Amino acid sequence: MGTDKPSILIVDDNPALRQGLGQCFSEADFVVYTASDGHQGIQEARLKNPSAILLDLNLPDISGFEVVDVLKKNLTTCGIPILVFTAHHQDGQLIESREHGADGYLVKGGPWEQVLGYIQVLILSSAAPKNAEKLVVGPVSIDPKEHRVLVANKPVPPLTPKEFDLLHFVALKSPEVIPWEKIAKNVWKEPAKYGKDSKTIELHAQRIRKKLGSDASKFIITHKGVGLQFISTLSS
Repeated sequence: MGTDKPSILIVDDNPALRQGLGQCFSEADFVVYTASDGHQGIQEARLKNPSAILLDLNLPDISGFEVVDVLKKNLTTCGIPILVFTAHHQDGQLIESREHGADGYLVKGGPWEQVLGYIQVLILSSAAPKNAEKLVVGPVSIDPKEHRVLVANKPVPPLTPKEFDLLHFVALKSPEVIPWEKIAKNVWKEPAKYGKDSKTIELHAQRIRKKLGSDASKFIITHKGVGLQFISTLSS
């Protein structure tokens, strides 16, 4: 409280790794919090509201993916960037982490500078000011300042930060058809990994449609093999 230092929550059941990473982050001028299992990690995230979370997948009580699900569905913690940090990489796991709402994915064993750099980028990205102008396209009103979306002047269920960024980006470009690669570069910031794989982006679009409701959801169109489009009027 009252400090301008960034903070990190390290959720990992390996005490040596928690201590080692904690010391490195402390030396990099971070406030460090730690948790040894998933439930403790969720509790610490809610209590401490860290700038970012470094999360192991293989926890002794619940999986790291379950931790991501809980935090990203909670209004007070959904804006905290989460970097999945695992020693057991498996095919499809990187995409799966994105589908659960994680903001990054890193395999253990690389240099410390890689971990620090990734965390710093996530923190800067989450704190970056968005276009503060209120945007109205068709019946949908998007307020970046308040992080609020209205449909026909009625609030919709809260969007996660990534869902909000995706909705805001495609609405901002309306009625342009935006290629998957462009969405990945501007919303996910990782075109090399996600530019050709539309699965994660489309999954987020489906969640947005569900929250907007049956009528407004029709304004977000998927062009298979191409990308997404946000239209302002429906053809009769």
